Amino acid sequence: MTQSEGGILVSLVGIFTVWIASTDALLGYLRPQMRPWLLTAGAVLVLVGLATAIAGRRAGERTRLRVGWLLLVPLGVHAVLNPGPLATYAAAQQSTPRMITVGNLDLEAHLHAGSFGGQSPELRMVDFFAASRSADDRELLGEQSIRLTGFVGEPLAGSHQFMLTRFVIGCCAGDATALEVAVRGLRGPAPRADTWVRVEGTFDGLWRPSRDQDFRVPSLAGTRLERVDEPSEPYEYP
Repeated sequence: MTQSEGGILVSLVGIFTVWIASTDALLGYLRPQMRPWLLTAGAVLVLVGLATAIAGRRAGERTRLRVGWLLLVPLGVHAVLNPGPLATYAAAQQSTPRMITVGNLDLEAHLHAGSFGGQSPELRMVDFFAASRSADDRELLGEQSIRLTGFVGEPLAGSHQFMLTRFVIGCCAGDATALEVAVRGLRGPAPRADTWVRVEGTFDGLWRPSRDQDFRVPSLAGTRLERVDEPSEPYEYP
């Protein structure tokens, strides 16, 4: 590979980076606040690549290692496979749940504001988890029906029960933590794995997924389920 060819490849990687940062594809890998930094990094790669290619042309072509063509691998993988956000398989690889630290939420005020017109308020999974640690909040959630959005994860005993799952990321998909809520009490078979759904119901205590595990997850007594499109922001943030 010549110096100018290497510069062109670097520019292509930069253009690919700028494209990712300019679309919702970014949200499958990073939180939205990282967009300006990724745009900047992509622009720098484009400029560096062009400068390298021009310098190579002026200085005369010099043969370099063929390993430089490996820069095309991530572009090819994304173009061919188009990997989506983390899903059921990734959640199954998480051996034990990790604690999530979130900001303070006035749950009572949020539920009151969200129940305008008699509808069940929408609650983030991460806030539902945080509220399940408080006795007072658990009482509120047991009395007020709420809605949670996530994808269908691991099936439970009975075809109508499943783990509602959503990933939380701090910076990027590399530090993702899967939050799972046991949905029980719905009628009919559960949708297939990785289907995005919105479930309505009330808090139904803390439930142990397995006798071999000591941790417990929040349980939701489901009353209604609807299939929804995958949200533009598939991850939640603390």
